[in-house]
Amino acid sequence: MELPALVDSGADMTTFSYGLAKFFGVEPETGLKSEVVGINGKSTTFVHEGFTIHLGGYDIAMRVSFLKTAPPGLGILGREVIFEHFKVTFDDTAKIIELLPSHTA
Repeated sequence: MELPALVDSGADMTTFSYGLAKFFGVEPETGLKSEVVGINGKSTTFVHEGFTIHLGGYDIAMRVSFLKTAPPGLGILGREVIFEHFKVTFDDTAKIIELLPSHTA
């Protein structure tokens, strides 16, 4: 399944909307309950370890959080793990974001 996601260099970890947890077969509240602070203030999130996503031809295990206040269907790729596995280039002039595998991918 493909899911559009934003690359957010200001986000620490990868985050999905709360409703997507069940779509992925995860019961969100079995994760570690945590508070995060973002542009909308504090929110409750549930962190799951060892979640695997397929990105750029690679299966990558990572921590992900499921955020109750996120808009439905939202996926945000944060710095943790994504920036370790990919060289991320933001080209504002061309309006593109490029992810190229790094040496650790």
